[in-house]
Amino acid sequence: MSIDCVYFNDNIRCYRSGVVERLFKRKGWRVSPNTADADGYNRVNVDKKMVYRHRLIAFCFIDDFDINNSHEEVDHIDGDGLNNALDNLRTCSGAGNDQNRHNVKGYTYDKHSGKYRARITINGRHICGKSRLTEEQARQDYLDLKEKYHTYFSDKEALNS
Repeated sequence: MSIDCVYFNDNIRCYRSGVVERLFKRKGWRVSPNTADADGYNRVNVDKKMVYRHRLIAFCFIDDFDINNSHEEVDHIDGDGLNNALDNLRTCSGAGNDQNRHNVKGYTYDKHSGKYRARITINGRHICGKSRLTEEQARQDYLDLKEKYHTYFSDKEALNS
């Protein structure tokens, strides 16, 4: 049996669905709106401090997650910063979070050669694709590199292949 609601404190309760409610003296429990800020995420006022909703949900439902540890990241699996349902969240490293980005081009343009080149980074090491004439070719190189290496990002042997 899983718990669907956790009281963060006397005035805030969180749900697995990503819903956060707060208690008002005269109005009772009200749902806190899930609207995006400039970064595409939602923040909730907790004890006069603004906290990301996804970190609050992770703190309430994921064992050993420290809401105050800024090095421990919470990733939105589907890339939607407003989908804070527990089944869409995972804790990971910064590198793991970066690997899940859907809107990254993954390539750059070299003015000197007039060509594009894909590049990914694994454990601080850059892996580059071939120089390409079109953006589409470079993007495909990036996707191929990502499929090959990011599935093995913790496996040092994969970097040597």
